[in-house]
Amino acid sequence: MLLSNSKDSLNSSKSASNFQLESNQDSFNTIEGDLRNLIKPFNLNQEKFGEILVSLTEAITNAVRHGNKFDASKHVAVEFVGDESRLYFRVSDEGNGFDYDAVPDPTSPENILTCGGRGVHIMKALADELNYSDSGRTVELEFDI
Repeated sequence: MLLSNSKDSLNSSKSASNFQLESNQDSFNTIEGDLRNLIKPFNLNQEKFGEILVSLTEAITNAVRHGNKFDASKHVAVEFVGDESRLYFRVSDEGNGFDYDAVPDPTSPENILTCGGRGVHIMKALADELNYSDSGRTVELEFDI
């Protein structure tokens, strides 16, 4: 991943941004608008924008709900770097983490009616690359454009 201490900047070849979200329901209300503004310079088609929006919404929702457990004293950090060929997002929470490999496949017959794991499955299907680190507290999403 390209993400590492990126600074807010925009030039002809690269864009980067860092921001924090509060761990509450209101954080979900601005994701689409914020994402549109963030990736506007990349002129994505609606299908690619939708894939990124769904994936980023899932990552932030999981961080707020499952990671930080809506604890107002904790935040979700979002980092973004984009260039002419790829967009990278890193979403980190302040929770206890989780074992990504232990999430059951929600499409398996024995799990089809069970709640949980669908967001991780959706992100994995939509992102071109998905990685977890920091004991599951950070998810990195990469999209070819």
